[in-house]
Formats: sequence, structure tokens, C-alpha cells
Amino acid sequence: MDSLSDMLPADFECLGSATEFADDIHEIFSNFGLVESPDTSETLLLCNFMVCYSAPRGAKLVQQGEVGNYMFFLLTGHAELFIENDRGQPMSIGAIGSGAAVGGMSMIDHKPRAVSCVATEPVDLVVLSSQAFKDIMLTLPWLGNKLLMILLHSVSARLHALQKQLASQQSG
Repeated sequence: MDSLSDMLPADFECLGSATEFADDIHEIFSNFGLVESPDTSETLLLCNFMVCYSAPRGAKLVQQGEVGNYMFFLLTGHAELFIENDRGQPMSIGAIGSGAAVGGMSMIDHKPRAVSCVATEPVDLVVLSSQAFKDIMLTLPWLGNKLLMILLHSVSARLHALQKQLASQQSG
């Protein structure tokens, strides 16, 4: 299997093991407001499966239409989510900031990514490969379930925001 760096866009720069950023990652996981968020030791355990990267302003973090072999949590900075309309033109569907999870749906269902995501300023990311996700689910199922709840919460929040955006466009 290819290394994680080989799967990522060329302008991603490796910052090192996610364990070096465990406190920041734990804060992100805690902010999801779940009943069973990972505790500090569980977050550190999850960090053993992830790697941190930085990307410059303008970097395409994920591309609509490609099959996802990784997902990420935004540690710092902001990015914009886009979908292509029927004429192939990008349409913004929202901005994201620290704590946002991107790419989980495609990584789980192995379908093409539904959105593109572009950094609007320099960003730091914690990246989880699909293989690492499978390893967590098989070897640490209780922790995998907590990670799945984080991903589900993130997808649900994004769907609610999109519904609100669509409703305001229809009424305006």
C-alpha cells in the first residue's frame, strides 16, 4: 500500500505524528458535544493512527469526484467547500474552520467525494487514512465507535447547515 504522503496533494507538508498535537485534537473531539467523547488517553491512542500536515492558501484539500482514501480534521485556518453545478462551475456551499471534519463520508462509503475543499488561508490538518480507519475499527472497536460518532455528528451538522442555506435561498 502507498504511504499516506503519496495519497495526499503535493502541496501538503508533513508536520509529524498527530501525537505531537494531541491536546489540540482532544479539544476538537471534546467540542463535538457527544455523550461519549474520547477521553485524553483515547485521543492519544487515536493520534497514533493519524499524521498532521500543513497546506498553503489555495491548496485543494479534497477534490469532488475522487474516491476518498483519507479524511481530515482542520486544526487551524479556514477553508471553503464547493460543489460543481451542472455546467461544471464551482458553487460555494459554506466555509469551515478549526474542528471541521472533511472526507469522512467518501472514506466510509467508498463513493466519490461530494464536495471540493480549498484552503482560504494556510491550514494545519490532522489526516486519517482509510487504512488507518479500518485498523481502528478492527483492533479498537470501542474507540472506532467514538470516532464514527464524531464523523456522524460532523456530517449531520453540515447537512443541517446546507438545509438552512437552501431554505434561505428559496425564500429570498
